[in-house]
Amino acid sequence: MNNSRLFRLFVLITIGVTVTLSACNDDDNSEPVSTNKTTGFILSVATSTGNLVKYFETLPTGTANVSDGFDFVAFNPQDIFNSAIYLQNPNVENNSREGGLAKLVVDENGDFQIVDEITTTGRVNPIEIRDAETGIYFDFGIEERIIVFNPSDMSRIGTINMSDALYPRDEETRYRDFFVRDNLVFTPLASTEFTWYDPFVVHIADIDAGTFVGDFTLDLGGPVRNNNFFAGLNEDEDGNLYLTEEGDLLTGTPARLHRVNSGSMEVDLEFELDLAGILNPQNLFYRVYNSFFYIGNGEALVSVTSETPAGVLAILATVEFNPGRLSTEQRFEIEAILNESESALWCVLDLDARTVTAIDDVPGQTAQGRRYTVTEFDGKWYLPVDNDSENAYYSYDPTTGTAEKAFDVTGGRLSDFINLANNN
Repeated sequence: MNNSRLFRLFVLITIGVTVTLSACNDDDNSEPVSTNKTTGFILSVATSTGNLVKYFETLPTGTANVSDGFDFVAFNPQDIFNSAIYLQNPNVENNSREGGLAKLVVDENGDFQIVDEITTTGRVNPIEIRDAETGIYFDFGIEERIIVFNPSDMSRIGTINMSDALYPRDEETRYRDFFVRDNLVFTPLASTEFTWYDPFVVHIADIDAGTFVGDFTLDLGGPVRNNNFFAGLNEDEDGNLYLTEEGDLLTGTPARLHRVNSGSMEVDLEFELDLAGILNPQNLFYRVYNSFFYIGNGEALVSVTSETPAGVLAILATVEFNPGRLSTEQRFEIEAILNESESALWCVLDLDARTVTAIDDVPGQTAQGRRYTVTEFDGKWYLPVDNDSENAYYSYDPTTGTAEKAFDVTGGRLSDFINLANNN
């Protein structure tokens, strides 16, 4: 066979192999590989016009500058799952009745992208992702319903009709937060118009069956509100579920922690903790805690008010410590004092011993009424500290019980710190 015939044969074989490979590629229906970030950290700060949000490839050290971050109207993350953040559309005002449940990711360039969205008729809050195929949310435009959706493809699965539950007051209501355990969601009732609600009413639904299954009520001596926030970890290793409520700031009715025992749908009446009272029995007013995070081995992290500011006590003394006699002006004055007082301390709650211990080397912070994001990375927990002299995160190591400053933050007031690799 001469060289010319060999060359023609080689060309024909090459063309045949190329066509075969092309046909195989055409028949390949596999999903394209995502280039979105699956590790790294997100920092957000509040500004006078909204929120600045920035992605960091590695854990920040020294000073993290967020001033050049992405500018959102309102960045209010509700949950994170498989490196995607679920929240109301961040280009809509946080308190707006407009909505849209957005799925936000960080692309390969470190930029934020809304990759999918579910149209809603009102504001969206709360949102909870149970697993890759099941999530729930409350739409302010649809009363007495919990919406079930698929967080992977952002399709609506159905609604849970909650109209048979107890509604003790004749007003428009919403759900304050979702506490999910297996197929059940426990959700405290709240008002759409006011932050507070009286009494403490919890509705229960079966997510898989799509049905309302029960409720319970606690008369706590005054209006209360739920005080959990993004990334709250509320279930222990034994399946006990911890429900939080904030008490009544103006009457001194303490904020308390409640427990629904494993396998039960009723609150354990023998378990009720006044965390601020445990930390300081001399607390007479503003007995508040916030941001409960169960971290394992019977321990939780909480931000607890350590004392009632002297200025508040002085005002109360003028009305003989009867909050009902406070004037509107005095109430505003008390609120201003509380917001400026550095009386909130990060503490470790031992749920078995029922002790509350302030973490050494973590300063006090202002605005005890705020809710915070606590983030875990490499066995340490990152706690925000916001006061007149610091805008920073401290790391707490539960194995040693020690803490130290991790990094400062500039560009705005602390808002959220999220580890992309963690599922809420």
